[in-house]
Amino acid sequence: MNRKPTCSKRLALAGRRRAGSKAALLAGLLASSCLLGIACASVQASPQDGAMADAAAGRLDYILHCQGCHQPNGAASPDGDVPRMQGFVGHFLRVPEGRAYLVQVPGVANAPISSQALARLLNWMLTEIGGPSTPNDFTRFTSEEVHRHRQAAPPDLPATRHRLLQTLALPTPSEPY
Repeated sequence: MNRKPTCSKRLALAGRRRAGSKAALLAGLLASSCLLGIACASVQASPQDGAMADAAAGRLDYILHCQGCHQPNGAASPDGDVPRMQGFVGHFLRVPEGRAYLVQVPGVANAPISSQALARLLNWMLTEIGGPSTPNDFTRFTSEEVHRHRQAAPPDLPATRHRLLQTLALPTPSEPY
């Protein structure tokens, strides 16, 4: 005679089935997390990822601290109070004093950001706004270099700019610094 299991037997069988499915679920989750861990450990950030993050941070700092006067593209102000950077600012990299000058311009040296953030901003600006004026092989600014130049501004910045433009054989525009 084939009797149906009693209620308590049915519950016991269902509990064993659930326990088996729970164990299988846990084993599957454990295996998945191990595979995910292995996959994540084998993926490393490339130098390009770091360069892209630096460029994005530099661009954001330009927007927040420079764009109000220098406009989004680095153009001069219509009234001539703010110098043109677009296609021009990279020329200063051709002489050592010019590198220092870029950091020592008052709006740059006194920007309320760290020297590391300022180095990223300058590197972004030289690449994106400097355009063809920036040498292809220019040495990127470091936070240490920026910090050093921030501490040593020349006494007469307009005269420094004029001298640099003469040294570079560039026209001396009637711009403030």
